[in-house]
Amino acid sequence: MKKILRVVIGLFTMIIYLNSPNVTAKQNEDTSIIDLLIAEQEKQDEGSEYKDVREVVNGDLNNDGIQDTVVLYSIDGGGGGNMSEQYLAVFLRLKDALKPIANIMVGNTSGLYRIANSITLTGTSIEIETSEYVQDDARCCPSKKGKTFYVLADGKLKESSFSDNSQPNISSEIELSSLFKSMENGCEFNDDIKNLFSGLYNQKITLNDSLKNAVSNVESKKLLTSADSGENYLYKLKTKAKYYGLPLSSIEHSVGFENGIYSWSLIIDMPKDKVTSQLKLNKVNFNKVYNEMDDSMIGVIIESVDSNKTKLLCDISN
Repeated sequence: MKKILRVVIGLFTMIIYLNSPNVTAKQNEDTSIIDLLIAEQEKQDEGSEYKDVREVVNGDLNNDGIQDTVVLYSIDGGGGGNMSEQYLAVFLRLKDALKPIANIMVGNTSGLYRIANSITLTGTSIEIETSEYVQDDARCCPSKKGKTFYVLADGKLKESSFSDNSQPNISSEIELSSLFKSMENGCEFNDDIKNLFSGLYNQKITLNDSLKNAVSNVESKKLLTSADSGENYLYKLKTKAKYYGLPLSSIEHSVGFENGIYSWSLIIDMPKDKVTSQLKLNKVNFNKVYNEMDDSMIGVIIESVDSNKTKLLCDISN
C-alpha cells in the first residue's frame, strides 16, 4: 500500500511539474527554435513541412549531461513537384537554450535514394530506420528495410553503418568529401585523385584501406570519336558513398591520351537544386582559378544529368 502511495504521489508531482508555467514556456521556446529552422528549409526547398510526421527526440548527444534535441522532419512539394525530402536536424542545449548545429537531408522519395522512417537515440548515436529502393519499386513504396546511424563530430553529422556505442572510432570510409577536397579550389588535382585515376586505366582501385569499402567495380568504354580527335575513354567507378552527406553513386573519368581530354565527375543521385542547397548548407564553395593556357577560369561545374541526378564536373582538358 505504501509503495502504491509513493508511486501515485510521484506521478502527481510529475504532472504538476510538466504543467508548470516555466516548463510550458521552455517547451514553447524549444518548438519556436525548431520551427524557425524548418521554415528556413521550407524557403530553400520552395515546399512545406508535412507536420504530422515530424519526430522530436531528446537525449544527451555530446556527453555534457544536458538533454539535446534531434528532429526528423519532411518537406513536401519542393519546387512545385511532388517529391518529399526528409531532413535530420540536431540542436544542442547551450546556456539553457537550443542551438541548431546541423541539418542534412537523409532521405527522399526520388525512387533512387531512401526514405527515413523514424529515429532513435542510442547513447550519442542517432539511429534511423529506413526504407530503401530496389529495382521496380514505385516512388511511394521502397521495399527494402534498412538502418543507418549518424554521429555528431566537429559540428557535422557523419553517417556510419554502425552505432557509435558499438564502434568507438567511427570510420569515415563512406564519406568521400575529403578525397576530393582539392577540387573545391579550381579543380585542383591532388596526388590521391591522380593515383585513383591512374589505377582505373589498369582496372584497379587504388585507394587506402579506409576508403576501399566505399567503391566497387571499375567500368570502362571507348567513346566514339573522329579520326582527327583521337581516342577517348570513359572510366566509371561505382560507389556506395557520400559526398558531404549526398548520395554519391559513381565517379567518372574521361581521358584522351592523344588529344588532351581530361575531366572527372562526381555523380550524385539527387536533383540539382537539392544538391546545391545541401552544399550551401555544408558551406562548400567551389572557387575558380585563372588558367593562363587558354585564358579561362577553371572550377567545378554543377550540371543536371536528368531530373534526379546531378554531375559535379571538373574539366581540365587542354
